[in-house]
Amino acid sequence: LAFARSRAAGSGSPMIGGGGGTALKADACAELRSEETEEAEGDISSLSTSFLLVQAIRLALTGVLPSKEGIEEPEVPRGAYCIASLYGIGLAFAVAAACLMALPGGQRLVEVVQNTCAMSFAWCFLWSTRWLAMRWSLLRQLIDTPASMEGRILLALVLSSGALAVIFVLDTVEDFLHESAGHMSLQEVRRVSRIIQIIINALSILVGFTWEHSFDGGVEAVASTTDHPVTMKMCMTAVVAVVIIPAWRRFILVKVLNLADLRKERLHASAMSSEGEGDETEPLTARGAE
Repeated sequence: LAFARSRAAGSGSPMIGGGGGTALKADACAELRSEETEEAEGDISSLSTSFLLVQAIRLALTGVLPSKEGIEEPEVPRGAYCIASLYGIGLAFAVAAACLMALPGGQRLVEVVQNTCAMSFAWCFLWSTRWLAMRWSLLRQLIDTPASMEGRILLALVLSSGALAVIFVLDTVEDFLHESAGHMSLQEVRRVSRIIQIIINALSILVGFTWEHSFDGGVEAVASTTDHPVTMKMCMTAVVAVVIIPAWRRFILVKVLNLADLRKERLHASAMSSEGEGDETEPLTARGAE
């Protein structure tokens, strides 16, 4: 994906390939490739660390070590204490991710830890909601178990709906803050906006994990009907990659790169304006001192 993004930046993005020459395009591709590689390394480390961390937390709560896919064997309903504890630990991870905003930005370790906390929040809410669904008598009457395909899809729909509702509220709050920026300092507005963005990213990860769980179950169900399930899963993965990655590169990635460039220009303009205001206030303070 990092290679595809860097290639798209050089050939498909009008913001980069519009007329800067071959050398400029090559420098932009190399810079984006380095950024995406570093980001991929951080995501991989955060994903593996958060998954293993939540596995250990679930083991401490239930005394049962989940499988490498996160499924408990045997899967039995858990008590209210385990469910509430895992929800609380997930909220603690979300608060920790927001509190890391107080540390100086730009440090790679801080970003990795922050991403790990956000992913741990997503894992905790995914499995605690699954435990809660197993205790719901009405759900057990409609479907056999949350481990079935119907249960996974229903769980993904419930979590996605809740996450979208919370994101809508947070987006409304952020818009209200920008409209009432006159009553708050610019730094306070930016700090609150970044915290809201971290929470939205964590909820987005939660939605992604829930649907990945559903799609993984579907792939396993289809592959289990063949004589070579592992080979079938690899073939289905390759087909998805061949179909999705070119479309993602051609339509989605180009827009993401354009929005990123516009965001950089807006941040640069705001920084220049703040410096200009500082330069204007310096002579006034000097006259006051005289």
